[in-house]
Amino acid sequence: MNKFKISILLSAACLLPLTSCFKEEDDFFEESSAQRLNHSMEEYHNAIISAENGWVLQYFANTGEQGYPLLVKFSEDGSVTVAANNKYSSEDQYKEERSLYEVIGDDGPVLSFNSYN
Repeated sequence: MNKFKISILLSAACLLPLTSCFKEEDDFFEESSAQRLNHSMEEYHNAIISAENGWVLQYFANTGEQGYPLLVKFSEDGSVTVAANNKYSSEDQYKEERSLYEVIGDDGPVLSFNSYN
């Protein structure tokens, strides 16, 4: 029994130098997280301004109401034109408003409307 314990300890002692701990880890990405976020924000910004006819945004004020379709057209200068028609307007036509927008970085790219209309 004693020889068996010695052989186990000797085997463990021989295998111990084969393990190592590196203080540096290999990077999963070529760019830093800030560079990747900035690149994603730029891609999102280019995507929203590249649509010739704009976008249809479905807005839900709360879960109990129906959604409102908003037609939005983004410009390169940070402005957005929003057209909407809902049940609260007296006229049955779309009304346009201009506002400001920005693509910001939070935990990822976020589309933010900066002005209140």
